[in-house]
Amino acid sequence: MDIRIDGDELDRLRRSVAAAPRIIREELTTGVQRAGLAVQAESQRAARVDTGTMRRSMTTKVEPFSDGVRALVGSNLPYAAVMDRGRAAGGPMPPRGSLLGWMRRHGIDEQAE
Repeated sequence: MDIRIDGDELDRLRRSVAAAPRIIREELTTGVQRAGLAVQAESQRAARVDTGTMRRSMTTKVEPFSDGVRALVGSNLPYAAVMDRGRAAGGPMPPRGSLLGWMRRHGIDEQAE
């Protein structure tokens, strides 16, 4: 039985295996980015809209996390969390006057009780 080992083939195999972690990380990042963008699109579709500012503020950021990557989807607007989850029971009311623009756009008299 003859066994022949081609050094060039072994070298190519070694280079391919050495590149595997980088390729896997790139593919994982691409997949997580796509998933994050899908979540962002659904969040934008489902968001309540008055002026559209919150919808436009939504972004996706992919970053390293533990041994992998993660996608962070959200908005940096201070009221976005309240719009998404509602005000916590017993939580503070909106600052005085902060709803006046919304009231005007929706035909609600500022003096109404």
